[in-house]
Amino acid sequence: MPFWSSSGRRSTPGDSATGFTLYLDSVMRALPGAVPVPAVYLPFDADPGQGAQLRGKGWRTLQALGPEADADAEARRLGCSHILKAGAPLELG
Repeated sequence: MPFWSSSGRRSTPGDSATGFTLYLDSVMRALPGAVPVPAVYLPFDADPGQGAQLRGKGWRTLQALGPEADADAEARRLGCSHILKAGAPLELG
């Protein structure tokens, strides 16, 4: 005779459990790859307002916390694709 369990599942004595399993590695392979977001390095003396404008346009920004000897090298070290120079993001070569 069927009965309702405390979890709300209808079962009969002797029923085996039902369900499914998701293997996340398989799910992740089925998803499209991540779209890289360009990152721009903002040197120490950059105007914070420019960073806000770039973020509003979809850029990811990394702001320097102190003066650096070689801003281009620091931007590359941090994995940035661009650096802010003269108010515009310039691609690092």
